[in-house]
Amino acid sequence: MKAHSKVAFAIALGLSGCSASDYGIFSSAPKVETIYVEVPLFIKGPATGWQKQAIIQYVRNEFKDPYSIRDAEISFYGIQAEHSTRERTIVCVQLNARNGYGGYAGRRIIQFELGSRSVRAATEDHPQCTEMHGKGLRYGPFPELEALNRL
Repeated sequence: MKAHSKVAFAIALGLSGCSASDYGIFSSAPKVETIYVEVPLFIKGPATGWQKQAIIQYVRNEFKDPYSIRDAEISFYGIQAEHSTRERTIVCVQLNARNGYGGYAGRRIIQFELGSRSVRAATEDHPQCTEMHGKGLRYGPFPELEALNRL
């Protein structure tokens, strides 16, 4: 029965001229296939200035309405060292922003993977950030991101 509901929803969206991506907060859906593997994340401390600036720049370029952000919080950053690949710096951000229809999408958790003083990837509702949030990952206010609405 669930499969029929999904098909009906997809047909309804197609007929109405809407797309499922209009419900999200990113300008375009990420075009990457991701396989989630549990790798330890070592929490280092509060997000640094360059990490915050990289996230702000990414949000300005990639969100549908970056100037609508409210209730933004940023996590401590962590280092994820995979034994066979490069080290990854991870920062989680909680926020509420407008979707493609102009309505607020509700509070979302977004994982930012950072490197070379820029954002390598951003994933909405990434299982790692969601799980760490449930385990008490510390967040603090992110007024610099909310300040976009004053530009």
